[in-house]
Amino acid sequence: MADSSIIGKIQSALMSATNEFTATAAQINFDFTMVKYEAPPEYQALNQSLSQRRRQDAESGQAHVTARRLGALFDGIPPPTPKLISAYGTRASDIFNDVSARGSLKVSNWIFSEYAGIDATSIWAAATSRKAALPVHLLACLLARIWDESEATSIWVEIVAERRKEVAAKFESGAEVPIAQTTAAMQGEITREQLSKWDASARSWLRTADTVKNLQQKQLLLIVKNISIPVNLENNPYKSIMAAWTSALETMELLISGAPHVVRDGAVLIALSAWHLYPDMVIFSGSDGSKEILMNDPLIHPGGILSLGISDSGNRATKGVYWSLSLAHHKFYGRAINKLGQLDSDGSRMTFAELQQAVLGVILAHWNVLPDQTADALKLLLQIVSSLPFDQLSFEDRWIEMITTPILSYFQDEESGTIPISFGRRRRGFIPSPPNGPERPFFGLTDMAGLFPQIKSAELRVEFLRRLAQRVAWLQDTEAWIAFRLDKVDSADADAADVDDLDHVWCFATVFPSDSTKGESRPRHHRRWVPHWMATAGDRVPNPHSEHVLYLSATFPLICHSRDSITSLHMPHEQKEFDFLFGDANSAAVFVLRETTFYAGRTGPTITTDDVRWCLQYDVFSQDSLQRHILDNKSPIIQSLFLLTYASLLYSFLSPQGATISPRIFSAPFRIQLISEYVESRSENLAFLGIAYGSSYTVYHNLALVAYFESGFDVVRSRMDGVLGLSIGDSIYVPGKLTEDPSTSHETTTIHFSRLLGNIGNPGLTVLTCPASPEAREVDLMGWRKAADNYTGTQDNCFNQTTLHLSFTEWKSPLWMETAVGQRDTQCMHVEAVVSVRDSGQWVADVDIMKALTHADVQFLRSQEEKCPHSTPQPPGRQILALETWDQILDCPDGIVVTKSHGNWVARLALVSVLAQHCKTVARKIIVCPDKVCWKCVDFPSFNNAVYVY
Repeated sequence: MADSSIIGKIQSALMSATNEFTATAAQINFDFTMVKYEAPPEYQALNQSLSQRRRQDAESGQAHVTARRLGALFDGIPPPTPKLISAYGTRASDIFNDVSARGSLKVSNWIFSEYAGIDATSIWAAATSRKAALPVHLLACLLARIWDESEATSIWVEIVAERRKEVAAKFESGAEVPIAQTTAAMQGEITREQLSKWDASARSWLRTADTVKNLQQKQLLLIVKNISIPVNLENNPYKSIMAAWTSALETMELLISGAPHVVRDGAVLIALSAWHLYPDMVIFSGSDGSKEILMNDPLIHPGGILSLGISDSGNRATKGVYWSLSLAHHKFYGRAINKLGQLDSDGSRMTFAELQQAVLGVILAHWNVLPDQTADALKLLLQIVSSLPFDQLSFEDRWIEMITTPILSYFQDEESGTIPISFGRRRRGFIPSPPNGPERPFFGLTDMAGLFPQIKSAELRVEFLRRLAQRVAWLQDTEAWIAFRLDKVDSADADAADVDDLDHVWCFATVFPSDSTKGESRPRHHRRWVPHWMATAGDRVPNPHSEHVLYLSATFPLICHSRDSITSLHMPHEQKEFDFLFGDANSAAVFVLRETTFYAGRTGPTITTDDVRWCLQYDVFSQDSLQRHILDNKSPIIQSLFLLTYASLLYSFLSPQGATISPRIFSAPFRIQLISEYVESRSENLAFLGIAYGSSYTVYHNLALVAYFESGFDVVRSRMDGVLGLSIGDSIYVPGKLTEDPSTSHETTTIHFSRLLGNIGNPGLTVLTCPASPEAREVDLMGWRKAADNYTGTQDNCFNQTTLHLSFTEWKSPLWMETAVGQRDTQCMHVEAVVSVRDSGQWVADVDIMKALTHADVQFLRSQEEKCPHSTPQPPGRQILALETWDQILDCPDGIVVTKSHGNWVARLALVSVLAQHCKTVARKIIVCPDKVCWKCVDFPSFNNAVYVY
């Protein structure tokens, strides 16, 4: 109400003003936002490669209107910064040229052609507006760098509202106000949707620029992570943002000009990251003195050195650069909420390889491995998993690669690997703890109960117990024995022994070497005792005693077996009682005489990582047993590694295309609802998760995974038919089958996704799906005289004017996010998108290509290279018709026909889709041909109606 009242006063004042003001009021009716200026020369490179849609939006569309109004509204606040504006334009052009040189999917007639490429819309819109608009774009980059989409939009709404009040108050006081600024304040509000798209374009640009300037960004963030400095201490959000914006602009202008600067607030550090300009720096540390960081940015004058001190945070966790604001326009209900934005190394996006290393950090945190023990722990972990059986083609085994691959990468570059591992350590909640207690280190191998069953023979168990006993000094001063059973019992020997209860028969061995028997001059050595009937049976004894109390008695004949001799031993008549000390009471353990005074209250030794290394070095473990032990305990760590394995199958395609991952996924446990239930069961469902997965379910399962990794939220929780793709940041993800000829898409059952540089202009994550029942135009009855000609086998393309286009219906729905409840903006939307086929610009039909490619009537003609005897392709040996127009396609004649669309993969996609979804004739087969067909050798089907898409 206050806003409209003030604006109304301006309008009333203008209505009752003098002739001068009357003239001014008349000018306000002129839409100043449609004025286009010539962009500065440093920005001209952007104009050369912008898509037509983006250029139109930036020069005369909504983006231009937003830039003009924001520039006019905030005119007078930013100081003049001509050198900064020039340097930023040069840097933006360099980034634009670098990305353009790398290439992308450059097809002018494809679905996403109008949306592909770098989104520099907000830059070009500002550059073609008045001078004040470019600093406003820089402000958009500042806010996008440190706040998420919904927060940044709320901030824009607030500062626009406050600035309009400020301008209105200035006008009401009689001060001189520029006409454009008055108009911007007086006209209708800049909508929340317009501001969110303004932010989205700047955010997309940052993602692309970060990729090009990856090394500089990482170096800067490494510096920032070691400091803790606020942007400013202003409590009023509007004043805080205006002060930070002004400070950043002034400081960067000085640095570019060659003037040194000492950092006193965090605004300039955000500016370095958001504007991709990198001065040389001098870092002062109380303990290490000063250190010079040379960034060698040619756009910064050599004298423009930035000095900053690294504070000793002690036990406090450093916040990097942080900005605390109270947002009044973020939620529908309640008071303003306090939000903390941060610029630190945790906020930068990560590659899949860095994600794998961060997961290692989470695992080490669960195992309570100290940071200075990281290298040793990873070496041991690598030894453990490398000892397991591994089948490259088995999904069940590929979780091992999720450990070995990032560990090997870590040791190739420990400095870089330490960063994601350290990040993972601080986010141990990414993998939840087991319900029955904390994770046991190294899969439980540092516990006796976890390690001992994995030892593969009785001999090795005895050796391991003797190794542990060496660390128990008091044990050598008492009477102790190793009681053990061997691995197998020979039934014939058992019968000869005439022993009724084999479960109670044990063998015994000394813990420490003992003196030789009387009359022998041999050195000290170990001895063992086995039943007399096993004197010739080797190392085999019956099953173990089930209790921890062991009685040594002469209930059966015993012999003394040493390494050097076998002699008889008569047990004493008195009975001695021994207690379990350590080991495994069911297989082998150390027992100590109960009467020993040293024994009271004593415990056995603990297993250390050195013991585990010893076992691995001397091949003590049974590989199969160890693998079962690790997999059968249903540890959340193992479940997470299996989920990561599934993700690796998809990201093996996406990572080389530039796909990155939001670190926000670490704010909650690692779980993707649509996929996790299959992975956790590890049942026969793994067939669809494995390398050869090809089920139709895979499209939306993979969509859910990409959406999760891109946005940081698990938002795709149910099946979405008609999946077309998703858009977020500077990325469009589409099923790979949409980007290739239909004849090649069938060669693999893998339904992978492809990443395209670009976006559809919406803020946040947008999931695109097609309408359930796409429509087609009516057949042109006036074209009935154009009959189909006979096909002669030529390779012609009569559909070179066919294009595929993307448009949107008005239907959209937020995707549910717990964190977004009550917010004014949603960061994830489900939108209905329409793929249209056009011929020379005229609409033909709307299609769902993914559904068409899996249609029951669509088949694929196999290559004939092995069977064809002809040196060159031959024409058909029977009469078939050729289809050359879309009317012929829509009103397809009966019989065997061929489309003349050779070499045009976009048209062939369109043809298959229209034929499968809109063809008038029922019971018609659509047969997709390879690039080369010998029609003489084609085995034409017996059914009457078939269309060969060639």
